[in-house]
Amino acid sequence: MKIITCISDEEDIGYKYALKASCTYHNLDLITLLHTSEWSTHRNKDLYLKSYLLTLPKNEIILFTDGYDTIFIGGEKQILKRYELVSPESGIVISTEKYCSPDSSLTNLYPLVRTQYRFLNSGGIIGKVSDILELLEKVSVLNSENENIVSNQYKWSNQYLWTQVFLKEKDLNIKLDINCELFQTIPNSIESGYKYAIVSNIKEREKMIINSIDTILSEFMMNDGITIKNISTNTYPIHLHFCGDLMKSAMFMEPFNQFIGFVNNEVLA
Repeated sequence: MKIITCISDEEDIGYKYALKASCTYHNLDLITLLHTSEWSTHRNKDLYLKSYLLTLPKNEIILFTDGYDTIFIGGEKQILKRYELVSPESGIVISTEKYCSPDSSLTNLYPLVRTQYRFLNSGGIIGKVSDILELLEKVSVLNSENENIVSNQYKWSNQYLWTQVFLKEKDLNIKLDINCELFQTIPNSIESGYKYAIVSNIKEREKMIINSIDTILSEFMMNDGITIKNISTNTYPIHLHFCGDLMKSAMFMEPFNQFIGFVNNEVLA
């Protein structure tokens, strides 16, 4: 199994001290695809991923992850066990979140589920190379079809395209990890994310981060940077995604920085 990510900055602290360090600690085979020119859209990641997957055996299992705001708290054996639990037939499994983003108008198209984690999040995906290539081909076709229509407002977002494919292409064997067995998106509201983006005062930003952390902590139980339990789903996810600038900042603050400290063999203050 390979862990694959696509980034443009190898010196980013989230990549170096979270994703890369955790893969090293857990002996995960991390493949980093480096984009060296201007980064104008997250859809670049899909292009790089597709090109790389074409070099791999069709039945190999890969996990594709965001690069700057994710961390693993378990190794290959644990990842594959959770993957099999969600998809016994070895289909595609994609991470989830609480909010329908970036296009909230699609909310009612999603099936109702028994957990809060109803909506697709493109920060984590696992499956066989052949299946993910098929998904990426559907995404590529949709991207071409959408060039001149309203979805251009989401031209920066590969998650928008993945969502469209998930909702429309019922023949693809895709499951969302609605119980957070493997993938856990650490949530903040869309509104708080927007507010954080427009605030420049450092102290005000820190206050917003602390308030978000306080809200989130009621949803999880943590064990000294070793495990995290989602209380509502009663699961122990392995891949943590601190989605967005606000939550990426929270990743480096107590208590979430315990995960980073653990894989780097030090406590980050």
